[in-house]
Amino acid sequence: MSEAKQNLFLKDQDECLLVERCKRELPYHTEAFEILVRRYEKRVFQKALSMLKNRQDAEDAAQEVFVKIFKALPKFEGKSSFSTWVYAITVNTCLHQIEKRERRPWWWLTADLDELNEAQQADEQLFLLVSGGLEREDLRRQIDETLAKLEPLEREILIERFWEEKTLQEIARNKGLKLSAVKMRVKRAREKFIQQIMRTQREERI
Repeated sequence: MSEAKQNLFLKDQDECLLVERCKRELPYHTEAFEILVRRYEKRVFQKALSMLKNRQDAEDAAQEVFVKIFKALPKFEGKSSFSTWVYAITVNTCLHQIEKRERRPWWWLTADLDELNEAQQADEQLFLLVSGGLEREDLRRQIDETLAKLEPLEREILIERFWEEKTLQEIARNKGLKLSAVKMRVKRAREKFIQQIMRTQREERI
């Protein structure tokens, strides 16, 4: 098979198959990984920019995210979806940059929240609630485990709202739901997520 045909074949492959290929072939063959990068580079950059508020910092963070993914992918266990895993790495990388830059955690405690849109504000408040005092790996594990415990629709809605940053109208259209139903589901899914992850933290402290 020619290189051009092989690349076209890879582009059409299911994401799970691409991840499995990466686990088998990295670091010696990177074709499948490069396709995953192209699929996620815009979302990762946009998330980094929304948190770091600086284009150069966001570009640096996005590059660091994909380096981390490259190194960790062979050990990816699939306990959460690949997109959730990428999301957690992106957020944790940005939080680490923020802490280094500001020399204190949770810069948005004193930020002008009026400048943040609804999705960003809710996302950042959620992580503020659940992550105090946790090591990054522990936080990522707890996020993955908590998302996995949600109902599929709840998990999908949270990811679409706070990771893919889709509007409520877009989610309603994609899911075939009324806007009022989506608003309620987002609210309940966030509340359920926070309750579950806090329950996990309490259990782990015992």
